[in-house]
Amino acid sequence: RYNGATGNNDDPAARRAAAAALRALACRSTSQFSDGGSNDVWCRRVLPIAFLGQKDSDAKVASLWKEVWDEGGSAANTSSRRLHGGDSFGVLLQEKLLPYLVRASVEALDDVSWSRRVTGCAALIELANLNVLAPAPRSIDSAPSQSNVQRARRRSQASSVALTACVKLIMKSRIWAGKKDVVIACVKIASKWTAIRATDADAYGWEKPTVTCPWAPIV
Repeated sequence: RYNGATGNNDDPAARRAAAAALRALACRSTSQFSDGGSNDVWCRRVLPIAFLGQKDSDAKVASLWKEVWDEGGSAANTSSRRLHGGDSFGVLLQEKLLPYLVRASVEALDDVSWSRRVTGCAALIELANLNVLAPAPRSIDSAPSQSNVQRARRRSQASSVALTACVKLIMKSRIWAGKKDVVIACVKIASKWTAIRATDADAYGWEKPTVTCPWAPIV
């Protein structure tokens, strides 16, 4: 309902109602976010929408979504439930939810509404600025653990998905308000990966030190 109330179907009242309803749940029943059922609906769907919703052009709607993100995110972050199929990396909620946040951002980029596209770009830029859509920290003093290797893989795969969506949108000849934001998001993410070298293999745990990262979005 929230996503459909943008662009040509712009309906601030509907967006405000959707955000207010979830904000009430987040503030009065935060325990719901720690157990979203077998489909983990809060982490997979609600929090990603809240992450993008914080960038809504309507300040009141953005404020409501920020409360959903802060309250619900705190509950999900401290929950004993492991995220993303049992694996949880880093301390930032943005990294724990990375695949879902990128998916929601790409869905926004694919929308016919240019305002939704701009919101998706803003979300990707924020993830890049947080160094989440970037190479994982390297292991310097010891061999990388399997967890570190999985973390590196997940970051690179998420970056690849985001870059692919941005490049496809840039290649379209049509010019629309905010298209420059797609270029900015693409450059932001790509610049994070330009320093990856074959000599970094041991630090990242890649199988062959003679090749670059097998998952790197840029080679």
